[in-house]
Amino acid sequence: MEGPLGLYKGLGAALCAAVPGWAVFFGGYETMKQLFELDNVIKEAMCDDTPLKTKLWNVFLLGNCSGLACQFSWLSSYPADVVNNIIKCDTRVVTPRIRDVVRSTYRRQGIRGFYRGLVPCLMFAHLTCGIVMPLYEYINNKLDPQIED
Repeated sequence: MEGPLGLYKGLGAALCAAVPGWAVFFGGYETMKQLFELDNVIKEAMCDDTPLKTKLWNVFLLGNCSGLACQFSWLSSYPADVVNNIIKCDTRVVTPRIRDVVRSTYRRQGIRGFYRGLVPCLMFAHLTCGIVMPLYEYINNKLDPQIED
């Protein structure tokens, strides 16, 4: 039993994974939206005068931009997430330090130990982010149609 402090077990490792990961995701997503001129895709998709084929293609492109950004995010933060998960799953009374987990993982499994499970993670990430972000953009525009970019 770890008590209330058990809720914060591995917080440092979690921040090492999450902060750069989310920075890469949102930075990449916004950059790709601007690169492919997809800033107003959802607003255009809600208009009646835009052809259905164009609407579907643009939303598909937006979803793929989001999915790719999510994959880049995981690629940049996956090793730190593996370390985070090892720390959180450790059942010893004393929480291992990040440095100790990195050393023992590298000694036992080499560099591959930090990338186990990456391929299914990338597949799942592309699919979920590819659905969630266009849906977020749609709901955001529906709730506040006065937003002007």
